[in-house]
Amino acid sequence: MADNAKKPKYLYHGSAREIKGDKLVPREAADLSERPENTQTGVYATDVKETAIAMALLKCEGVGSSQLHFNKNGPSAVIIDGWPQQESIYLYILPGKTFQPTNKGGRQWISFEAVKPVKVEKLAVKDYIKLVRIATEEEKEEFYKRFGDKIMEMKGKQMKKSIGKFLVKTGALRFGDFTLKSGRKSPYFVNTGIICEGKEFLELCEFIASKIEGMGGCDVVYGPAYKGIPLAVGVAIALSKKGKKVYWLFNRKEEKAHGDKGVFVGHVPAAGESVVLVDDVFTTGGTKYENVELLKGIGVKLKAVVVAVDREEKGEKGSAVKEFSGKTGVPVKSVATTSEIFEELKGKEVSEEVYRKFLAYRREYGSA
Repeated sequence: MADNAKKPKYLYHGSAREIKGDKLVPREAADLSERPENTQTGVYATDVKETAIAMALLKCEGVGSSQLHFNKNGPSAVIIDGWPQQESIYLYILPGKTFQPTNKGGRQWISFEAVKPVKVEKLAVKDYIKLVRIATEEEKEEFYKRFGDKIMEMKGKQMKKSIGKFLVKTGALRFGDFTLKSGRKSPYFVNTGIICEGKEFLELCEFIASKIEGMGGCDVVYGPAYKGIPLAVGVAIALSKKGKKVYWLFNRKEEKAHGDKGVFVGHVPAAGESVVLVDDVFTTGGTKYENVELLKGIGVKLKAVVVAVDREEKGEKGSAVKEFSGKTGVPVKSVATTSEIFEELKGKEVSEEVYRKFLAYRREYGSA
């Protein structure tokens, strides 16, 4: 810790959300560059009001990756992807008594004790939005070159942890006695088709979009009829919000003989455009085989199949996913596997009895 900076009487802490309780409590911090002064457990603050406000803006809903630099002329807050999508942020004015500087510049301070604010101000995002800017293409390229792998790793871990809770909360993951299309008796069932409320559905699509983004993105999102249709549209929108033009495409169950004739609806891929098929679950891959062949008919070679959940089922001889990829040449990616979900929810959303039934099912029908 540097101790040559004069301690201010008051410091500032910015937050995108109103903090519960009468004190700010120490929390573990994260920093992509992993600088020691930025990864401690404490209450962080700054002596520059605009810097604290900029930090709050960077944490707003709708903002993905971002960077904040401390400059002599004030904060340099750069948004790599997204843009603030909320109306208000909060500025906490804190007594400087328990704080100490994290660096020689004295711009950033930390308290290892809980701190009671002197004052809390609710600010309108629109009044301070000029403190942030969108990164240039050169800045984005440099950022992802430096941190891209780490971001994808962090996102992947977070998605695996949170998608199970999300599926239980929305009722898309249920526990009981179910007969699958394959005839197998299962103690759980995944059906994202019941997620039909707008905000929840967008969250589902963002899980899948983040997985596709981690694979380098795509030009077209294809959804097999019927449940894949809204997924294709929603995932294309979620990807487009990240700044790239992405199209959607789906098939009809029956070819239309009048009007816009044909079996496909949406953007038919041009030569060189990458296509990803999206669906909620991979079990044995039955309908996905059909759609791979259907797309071959218009000259499309899929980049990948991306699903929310991989049930990790057996195929004819071994892993259903490996058999599918071996026969079609198309890799299968998932936001999470059932094993990852059940391990995360065990003892909480998943009871010991349900977990035992899951393990018994895995022993009989699991791929490994």
